[in-house]
Amino acid sequence: MLTLSTLLSPILFTVALADEKDGFYALPDAGVTLAAPGWHMSRWSDWDWKGRTADNGSVASVWYTSFQFPVDESTRDAILANWTQKLTDEERGEDIKFSAPTIGEEGGKRVIRAQAAFMAGDTKAVFYGAAFATEGKLVHIGTYAAAPNASRAKSGIDQLVAKAAISKQPGDLSGLGGTVATESATLTLP
Repeated sequence: MLTLSTLLSPILFTVALADEKDGFYALPDAGVTLAAPGWHMSRWSDWDWKGRTADNGSVASVWYTSFQFPVDESTRDAILANWTQKLTDEERGEDIKFSAPTIGEEGGKRVIRAQAAFMAGDTKAVFYGAAFATEGKLVHIGTYAAAPNASRAKSGIDQLVAKAAISKQPGDLSGLGGTVATESATLTLP
């Protein structure tokens, strides 16, 4: 049986650029440096990071999708679908129900946030998600916990998003779009 405690166990360690003692982890492929003091890293690479609180009350995960798009109402459903897939595939989440997402500026980053209630086996759990653009990518940060530890997951996401430093600024997408034509078809992009 899958329990939330199995979700919080360490996975593996991959060497990358960081100062683990101070809780700073560079994820150069993702274009972000994560400040995670107080979190115990269980997985870390150039493109992702996973950690847990000392008491195993909450777990955090950072990953990216390999394409950049605006963080706005037009992309919100795609972002929520990514988080649903992550919860389903990696955390074995079921019955995932997201709250209405919010989009706003946080520390110079345009961020989408949402929370979800889900089941992890027989355990009621919560997920707090946030995403923001870096150069050519969308970085996702998620925290998970059993429902009684929701406040730990919430404070964790707040800390991680506030202290995440973008090392590769997102590109300007405002000039993209228009009409693309080939011999057989014409398509107007937004």
